[in-house]
Amino acid sequence: MGRRRALYPAVLAALCVWMAAGYAAVPSLFGALRLLPVFGTLRYPERFLVPAGLFLAELVALGLAVLLVRVWRVPAARTATSWWPTAAVVACVVIAVGWGFQVRAFDRLSRWSQMVPAPGPVPEETERPFAQARGNRWAQGYFLALNRGSIACGEAWPVPMSERLRGDLPQEEYLEDASAGTARRVEWTPTASRWT
Repeated sequence: MGRRRALYPAVLAALCVWMAAGYAAVPSLFGALRLLPVFGTLRYPERFLVPAGLFLAELVALGLAVLLVRVWRVPAARTATSWWPTAAVVACVVIAVGWGFQVRAFDRLSRWSQMVPAPGPVPEETERPFAQARGNRWAQGYFLALNRGSIACGEAWPVPMSERLRGDLPQEEYLEDASAGTARRVEWTPTASRWT
């Protein structure tokens, strides 16, 4: 019962862990997945640890079920000499204690730590022309008030961004050679721009 049923989650857990290893694994299953057109922008391979954890939990549940079935099948006369009941009790106690540790650790972490630092005060909205900034994706809550956009969400995948793109310039359009003239933005939309 247990071996055949455990094959599917075991294979999927192994594939998910291999995928979560990212480019550190050779050959890289994550790298091969990113070669497919639909998955070319996929990033953060460690996200595959979530389904891996679910498949591993299924394996643990199957193992515990097999252990308990073996205990129930042991005749009452042989229970005293069999180690299956002891193994089942120990497994159940270990699982219950593990749950207790996890709940306590989560409670402590959620009280004493934050995922990101608390944001400062959001600046007042000011009317200024829209500009695209390299920015910091953790500060995107401020961008609406500042009338700024950010392409920083693409920082983990290969979007070509000029190092000269800055959000603190009074005018982002300028000629590399300042003595050659001036550049003025006539129109800017997310899909097109015109200069003179």
